[in-house]
Amino acid sequence: MNEKLKYSLKKIKILRYVVHFPLDIKIIIKYRLRLLELEKENIQYGTSFLKFKNRYKGKRCFIIGLGPSLRVEDLDLLENEICFASNRIYQLFDKTKWRPEFYCTGDPNFSVIVKDELPTIVKQCKYVILGLLHLKNYGEEISKENNVYFYKTIPGTPFDGVRKEYGHYKERVDLTREIDSVGTITYEMIEMAIYMGFSEIYLLGIDNSYVGDKKYTDGISAKSENEAQLLQTTVKTDSWTRGYTNINKIANNRNIKIKNATRGGFLEVFERVKLEEVIK
Repeated sequence: MNEKLKYSLKKIKILRYVVHFPLDIKIIIKYRLRLLELEKENIQYGTSFLKFKNRYKGKRCFIIGLGPSLRVEDLDLLENEICFASNRIYQLFDKTKWRPEFYCTGDPNFSVIVKDELPTIVKQCKYVILGLLHLKNYGEEISKENNVYFYKTIPGTPFDGVRKEYGHYKERVDLTREIDSVGTITYEMIEMAIYMGFSEIYLLGIDNSYVGDKKYTDGISAKSENEAQLLQTTVKTDSWTRGYTNINKIANNRNIKIKNATRGGFLEVFERVKLEEVIK
């Protein structure tokens, strides 16, 4: 890339920062005020996560996505493993004895959908980790459960989107504070696993794609096939891929191995492995 082009791109980048600044400030102020309100509640968040820091040093875990490649038989193989899973995974509970040790969700829309299912999820999963900003959507009774924790993410401002587009991610992974997000709960679950000290993290069912008429519920709703939806999906998966590339670097710097045991799919950021070889 020649120097003139580099200079032009730099000017565009700076201009985008300036244009977005007033909106960024407005969003951040609103976000901080919202947090101050929520943090008055008697819930487990922030420093409550200290009990998990490096708790699983030397152990491995599996992070389960809901891509079309996921098989119930694969979950059966993981019955004795520590697993993270999210969103609509509970729809498979009647098909397998397997349950995730950590159930997670942080999507604002899904927080309303999952409300009626949470009492059952809380009973069947050892830990439930929910997005703090959507506390009111989950119901007061759920927020008081001993195994329910609430995490915070960095507010999604226009500036935040620009910094990630240019490859600037937060190196810090600290559940007692705000963690980074790229628009998929999978990224956040990887951050959780890193914070908890897992030495090996295996991904399963993370297709990083939308294929044909199959439902891909990473898990809010099935995506239709119209062009606008497909374009949006492409933009999202590009963003996810950049995020996964970053989190892989963070993990490597901590001597943590992230490997992809997904059957097929389009996520090539992580080393590929076969689930059967990992489990044997």
